[in-house]
Amino acid sequence: MSTNKNVALYVVVKQKLREAIKEGQYQPGEQLPTEDELCKMYNVSRTTIRQALQQLELEGRINKIQGKGTFISTAKSGIVHHMIAPIVSFSDHMQELGRRSETRVLEASVVPAGPPFQ
Repeated sequence: MSTNKNVALYVVVKQKLREAIKEGQYQPGEQLPTEDELCKMYNVSRTTIRQALQQLELEGRINKIQGKGTFISTAKSGIVHHMIAPIVSFSDHMQELGRRSETRVLEASVVPAGPPFQ
């Protein structure tokens, strides 16, 4: 799998799986291929697949059921926030959501320091 050197491989896999879900390749309630099958499909390690699936689960796009498999979420809401979600920058988060963020400098000035604390 060719990838941008600045992007982690699991992020690339996660984005490809998210696109497949959005495009309707997998329907709500449908079971995803097994981790082994995904490894072969994307030519990556099991650890990479697990990280990608974990991120999709944190986003609320899939549900893992132990002993049964991984299923496309039937929930209508987009992103589910969890306390265990990894910390990412605002701009990275917006990019993952397919949105654009920008930074604008509204004012720049030099402010003299106040007296030192004693």
